[in-house]
Amino acid sequence: MNRIILTTFIIYLNIFFVANAVENNTFYGIVHDSELSTDDINSILRNHDFRVAVKIDSIIILKSKYEKQIIINKLDKISIFDKSRLDPELLSNNDLLNQIINYKVNPEYETEFLKEIESHNCSSGCGCIDNHNQKEISEKHSEIPIFQNLSGKRILMCYKNPWELYDTEQWKTVLENLDILKIYIGDINERVNEEKARALISSLINNNIKIAIEVGGLLDWHADKSEQSAEASFAQEFAAVEPLINLIKSISPDKSIDILDFDGPIRRMLFPNNKMQDYHTLKSAMDELFEVLTLWKDAIPDIEINLLTNFPNWAWGNTPAYFSIDGSSNGYGQYQSIMNELRMRNRDNKYKFNGLTIDNPFDYAIGIAQTNQPELIESVDWLKRIGELEKNARNLGMKVNMIFNSNGARSDSAYYTQTLKYIDLYLDSVGNPDGLWIQSWYDKPKYWLPEDEDYTMTNLVKNALPYKDIIIIDSNMTSEYMRGTSTAAIFFVNNTTAKNSGAPAWDLIKQNSAIANIAVNLAWWTDVAEAFGHDKSFEIQIYGYDNPVTQVDFDPTEGYTSLSSNDSKFQIPIMEKLGYINGNIIQRMRKFSHDLRNEKETDWAFCAFILEGSFSVRAHASLKGPSTVLTRGSTTNGFTFTHEVGHIYGGFDEYWEFDYAMIRSQQSRNGASNGNFHWRNYPVQPSMMASSFSGGISYYTAVHLGLAEKVKFTKVKVNPPEAIFEVSYSNSSNNFLTPTRYQGDVDFHWGEGMRIKLEALPNAFASNLIWESPKWSVSSSSIYEFTKNSTTPETINLDFQISDKPSEENYKYYHVGNALASPDIYSITSFGNFYGFGGSRGISVWDGSNRVILDYESPDGRTVAPRESRAGAVDDNGNFYFATTAGDVLAYEYGQKTQFLSSAGTSFRMVSKSMDETLWAGVGADGRGSKDEVSPSGLHYYSGDRFQVMRTDNSNIPSNHVSGLAINSNGNLLVSFFGATDELSGLYEYDFQNKWQNFSSELSGKKVSKLKQIENGAIAYHNSGISILSSAGIINLQPNLPANSNIFDFSVNKAGEIFYATNLGVFVFDSDNVLIRNYNLNNSSIVSNINHSIDVSDDGKILIGSNNGVTEISRSSAVSVRNSDAISKFKLLGAHPNPVQNNSANIVLISNINGDGIVKVFDLSGKVLLIGTHAIYEGFNKLVLNLNYVDSRLLFYSVSIENEIKFGKILIDYEK
Repeated sequence: MNRIILTTFIIYLNIFFVANAVENNTFYGIVHDSELSTDDINSILRNHDFRVAVKIDSIIILKSKYEKQIIINKLDKISIFDKSRLDPELLSNNDLLNQIINYKVNPEYETEFLKEIESHNCSSGCGCIDNHNQKEISEKHSEIPIFQNLSGKRILMCYKNPWELYDTEQWKTVLENLDILKIYIGDINERVNEEKARALISSLINNNIKIAIEVGGLLDWHADKSEQSAEASFAQEFAAVEPLINLIKSISPDKSIDILDFDGPIRRMLFPNNKMQDYHTLKSAMDELFEVLTLWKDAIPDIEINLLTNFPNWAWGNTPAYFSIDGSSNGYGQYQSIMNELRMRNRDNKYKFNGLTIDNPFDYAIGIAQTNQPELIESVDWLKRIGELEKNARNLGMKVNMIFNSNGARSDSAYYTQTLKYIDLYLDSVGNPDGLWIQSWYDKPKYWLPEDEDYTMTNLVKNALPYKDIIIIDSNMTSEYMRGTSTAAIFFVNNTTAKNSGAPAWDLIKQNSAIANIAVNLAWWTDVAEAFGHDKSFEIQIYGYDNPVTQVDFDPTEGYTSLSSNDSKFQIPIMEKLGYINGNIIQRMRKFSHDLRNEKETDWAFCAFILEGSFSVRAHASLKGPSTVLTRGSTTNGFTFTHEVGHIYGGFDEYWEFDYAMIRSQQSRNGASNGNFHWRNYPVQPSMMASSFSGGISYYTAVHLGLAEKVKFTKVKVNPPEAIFEVSYSNSSNNFLTPTRYQGDVDFHWGEGMRIKLEALPNAFASNLIWESPKWSVSSSSIYEFTKNSTTPETINLDFQISDKPSEENYKYYHVGNALASPDIYSITSFGNFYGFGGSRGISVWDGSNRVILDYESPDGRTVAPRESRAGAVDDNGNFYFATTAGDVLAYEYGQKTQFLSSAGTSFRMVSKSMDETLWAGVGADGRGSKDEVSPSGLHYYSGDRFQVMRTDNSNIPSNHVSGLAINSNGNLLVSFFGATDELSGLYEYDFQNKWQNFSSELSGKKVSKLKQIENGAIAYHNSGISILSSAGIINLQPNLPANSNIFDFSVNKAGEIFYATNLGVFVFDSDNVLIRNYNLNNSSIVSNINHSIDVSDDGKILIGSNNGVTEISRSSAVSVRNSDAISKFKLLGAHPNPVQNNSANIVLISNINGDGIVKVFDLSGKVLLIGTHAIYEGFNKLVLNLNYVDSRLLFYSVSIENEIKFGKILIDYEK
């Protein structure tokens, strides 16, 4: 394993950038029929900011960011054209290579560049990286070239009383290069001259050295305080740290302490003072741990908090602890249990630990420290344990900091030697930590200063500084970062039997078309790297379809049952022909890639196998290499190859895929989580790794690929806080796509180089006033287009002017950042202020401020996974039940998660609960109003501890084709059936006594594909519209919807209005079946025209579910009184046009009110306009109103008769 020190030299010191270069105008050139090497081309063109993007044999694709800066050499062998000509989406000619080579250069853009070719001579300023030999840099070039500016490791220093460091002249080198100084909490108040303390803190701040504190997090003496352990520990430790915070702020008001290491907080709860106690279980200790984490993070925003573990004293897997503690050979317990708890809690908690700090001294790591159970630990590989812990922590998205020290040294010189030896041993044999914590709590070394005196603490740290710029390079790291130079070996796997068998076969045209698009795909990464300030180039090594190496005698696309199940079938013979016969296929390809990059003198190398055959194969790649496999179809067009290359260099998939949800949500690299994974992350954006979107990458991906050190956010801040805006993204063809609406302030993680459009949506806010005339802080209009780059403001403000008009419709968005577990919502149920949401990516219940996620948890507790739900129900007690496509019902009952598991292997798409507490479920169609025949799976019900099935062969159920379930006003079960024939279809009532009553004849349509529960009844959706079933009878309605509309869901409110969720928005009909409103993207602020679900809450809010979350609409015209009778219909008579003259009388006649009563009429705001009695007039109820002063299209009235209140509405038809 080679270790290579990175220097700060820049390879080309005269590279420059012009500030006024035209944005987004990358030009490409093709060098063809040329014998010039990559270095030659770079040398010629570097002053003109051309770079080599891709080299294919004698063809070199160059790129430049300057508009009209076109260069050709003396031999006229460089053709120039703009970037769009490299976009495969705009090219119809498959033979791209011939097209770009034969492209005629526009003469007006041609200039001659007559500079002589300069040979590339190495010098001290060249930037070639040298081998690392102990602490010296040799003069020879490295076997593996490394690019400049790779992020190094962080060096932390920690020892006794830190205030001795006030004399910075004695540790100047360390001061200039140190990253972090850590202080033990007990040393903060060490006797020190205030002037010296201020001098030290000022020096740390001026040198950008972060200040860390090691605290307990949870304290032993507060373990007995149960649920108050966190609060008591925080109060004590924050009081101890506060004087230092105040000192820092007195010097620099915007700064505070930067990092905390929580030293063994779980151990302190389970084993306070190293004695096992029963104050806490592991679960309750973890509860307290995350509570104290929250307290610190709320107190000091942006602080980094690491969990520090004394690892030798914990068991790991099947290995014991180094010491038996209080009679337990596992010491404090099984540390894998803590890591599993972290994994589970990372899903639901507001804050997460940033890193794991490992305390495992040198003498313990090599097994020479004293122990009280020598025989038990004799065969343990302690270094392997540490490596497994490091890997486990990275899988949780945590940075890893390794403490380097030794308890086995008897002198300062021995301590010095063993600590540096430990770093070497760790980097060579264990792992690659993000932080090197040079820390001692022992009596060695004796002195802090000076750094030039052997074996002092600062001398030790000074000699450890070179390690911060080390990256570990070996033959297993062949594609570590998306920077520098790479060689791509492209194998066109050729089936020699194809012609005889009639299977698809390679030919030259197909191969050239694939090569051309591969070049375009690789050049895309060159652009992205440049946007982040890095050089990236590729050289393609072609192993053509006629090369003996690529020949196989079978169809390489045949036999795939999973992503990579068949790869070795052709990879092994190819590698064998190349001479790689040892090890498994991954090892062989890595060795080949390692040798190839040495041969080509590139930083990295990987293999791509392109298949042609009769079967479909999903493109796939190994994370961090060494290979990817694609078919000709996925290589010739689009950006699939670009996406797979992203994996080769460490990029994660960001698109939603059910079976991989938990895995991808826990992925992290280089300290960044998979934050753009399209599941429970908010916001997410289109990107190359999400959907092969050619518009760019997320900043999370940039960190994964080594293009950025940390994720940078751009905040869109809005005024008013409920304002709505839309974001869309440009692809490489400059088309803005994927418009998504947001509400309120949002922190976006747009990658550099992305082209973005922000558009404000006026007149649609959660406020009782209308806001209009929106303007962006960087634009005078409501639309702002820009390319994300280093000059983009960290905050972009959107401000609206206020109008004096009230807003009749107020909007609120629910998404995975607040209420939802899934962005696509297929079912909505409500009870009071509680909402239940079911989607393809999970289930949640929202109480107005808190979200509860209902994931499936296996009985053994080892598996937690989302469930897809397309139907939900709520009982009279406010308990929510969700049918899942896994055949289970997940519930939120009385504030607790409950699971009703099925072994039937079916897929539930409906659920209901009867008054006797029985759960009923069915398979149905697709749960979205489909009129396809449903599965004949019978009626499922939960009895005892399992689901059972009622079928025609074991009961008198009319049909097995159950399509809908609901509870009617009598408390009986309504069941709809939808089969292939009328005899298998219909609507029945089941009385739970094995009696079925047929209601089919009363419906206008017999084939009922869905039932929707409403209060005191149900809505049936069938082939002739809908039927509303209530205690008052059955009302059949045929909504007059556009011919191209599809109804996905429906609901009804207290006023008798019917709401239809469709592919064309939401349609609202009044109780007379008259269309009164259509909500769509053009006339409202709903987030999508395609709406899968809808519900109306008890207080009249409309909840609309789409693929992009839920829109809640509060209408000033909403009427809602829980448990009221049917709303009285109304008639409006009187003078027209309205409003009439001031003080004029309008006669309003109201029907369906029997008897005298008290009448109230009120407006949108609730202001009462009239109180009085009504009188009978020609058989109607008569009201006399003055409407001249009413600024509203809708009034409400209530009539109180004895103990009954009835409600209605009055429409005012203005003509202006």
